[in-house]
Amino acid sequence: MTAGQKVSVVIPAYNEAQNLISLLPHVGSVLRKAGCDFRILVVNDGSRDNTRGVAEGLAASLPVNVISHPTNYGVGRVFLTGLRAASKSAAPTDVIVLMEADSTSDPELLPEMIRRIDDGDDVVIASRYAKGGRYHKFPPKRLALSLAANACVRTLFPIRSAKDYTIFYRAYRAGVLQRGFAVFADNLIETRTFVCNAELLIKLNHASPLCISEVPLVYRYDLKKGKSKMPIKRTIREYVSFLRRAHAALRQTPVPAQESSVVRAPQPL
Repeated sequence: MTAGQKVSVVIPAYNEAQNLISLLPHVGSVLRKAGCDFRILVVNDGSRDNTRGVAEGLAASLPVNVISHPTNYGVGRVFLTGLRAASKSAAPTDVIVLMEADSTSDPELLPEMIRRIDDGDDVVIASRYAKGGRYHKFPPKRLALSLAANACVRTLFPIRSAKDYTIFYRAYRAGVLQRGFAVFADNLIETRTFVCNAELLIKLNHASPLCISEVPLVYRYDLKKGKSKMPIKRTIREYVSFLRRAHAALRQTPVPAQESSVVRAPQPL
């Protein structure tokens, strides 16, 4: 990795104590082996179990910080809290990774994702659609929703090299997120459910056309401990609402000129 570069790993967590106790040491081990200067930011979304206690306890051996919401605000608000906190303290060339707390985001992919940001990518997606990636033991209803949502979003908002719009697990160049917040402020993420994965990617690309690559992810649903936090019916309704209004909303959002001396050429869709 680049000298002086720092990596922030943002992990949203709601009732994930049993997952964090193994996930955080795994993340730390991989990043230390890769020689990264890193911190882990756990955003505890009003968990009713010992999520906060587990994360704070691991801070004795790992660079872990915990931000806690007083109640369960939902995944969109957690994204906003964690990504804003990580962005505020980052240099534009730093790396910010967002990954799930439920053990489905393979930490072994982190060094390659960070390397690609070093090599010039703005966003690196851990993708189930890249060659070698796939869904493994995914519940049929969740699989149908994921496939349909990805197909619809790819058709309506094509972004070069992006195939998996609905996955949590991504690495971002910090400057890309900082520009997104500069353009949209707290409206960078307005949806409250898992729709925010697609919303974030689309809005970041609107703020400044993205250079994206994907690494293959085998999404091992069988590794998940505990029940899924996704409200399927509510998520479907929010996808429909978001897709209906997104084009008009983006047209009404002016994008200021790049402040950086390096301006990327717009990418063909």
